[in-house]
Amino acid sequence: MSRADEPLVQRTRRFSQYTSTSFLSETREEQVAIREARHHVRHTFARFLPHDKSAPILDVGCGYGRYVKALQELGYGGVRGIELSQDQVRRAIEHLGLRGVEQADALHWLADKHEAFECILVFDVLEHLSEDDLRDLIRMMGDALRRGGTLIVQVPNGLSPMNPDIYGDITHVRAFTTKSIRQLFRLAGLEPLAYFEGLGPVTTFAGALRRILWAGVVRPMVDVTVRVIHGNIPDRLYSANFIAVAGRPRA
Repeated sequence: MSRADEPLVQRTRRFSQYTSTSFLSETREEQVAIREARHHVRHTFARFLPHDKSAPILDVGCGYGRYVKALQELGYGGVRGIELSQDQVRRAIEHLGLRGVEQADALHWLADKHEAFECILVFDVLEHLSEDDLRDLIRMMGDALRRGGTLIVQVPNGLSPMNPDIYGDITHVRAFTTKSIRQLFRLAGLEPLAYFEGLGPVTTFAGALRRILWAGVVRPMVDVTVRVIHGNIPDRLYSANFIAVAGRPRA
């Protein structure tokens, strides 16, 4: 085995049983997760997706394919996904019947995909990467976007208080703020477009009550605390995850 191949082998080993040891093996079902993903698309970032529903869209680190499935159900016919874990790809194919999902290391697979996609999603992936891989991946995704295309990312929020998502997974190595994501986008020559809290769908009375308390009580208290400690910093997002959108300039 060459030294160049070693990181790929290590990454593959680390995610070889990711699905079978993660939340799907415990309490949640795929259809519930897909329904939530569909809601997330519609109500959180749909306005940044291509107007042409046949445009090529790539989901990097698509896992077992819940966003691929959700986008297809919403009419986006040009969606495909790549995923390092064979465990997850197998689940996408066997449980969800998905086509267009394949096992691949994005750092290799994207090498010859210059301006191939109108939109790239990378949800819950960047927090798993070393700094070198993070820099390489963002540059490769930037190169794989068409002029005027968009990159949509979801990451754990380092500004969120008592955040279970930062270290709730043994493969997480970092969290982000809008400042660090902006820095990452600029490494790839991408223009930051938007940041917003990644609040999940409200499907129960308890969920609706939590959302009301979050908006009316908890968030204002956190915001006051942050302002007192850090001053009037920009982009004060406090949800466990946040979404950031960047675009590749047309010229």
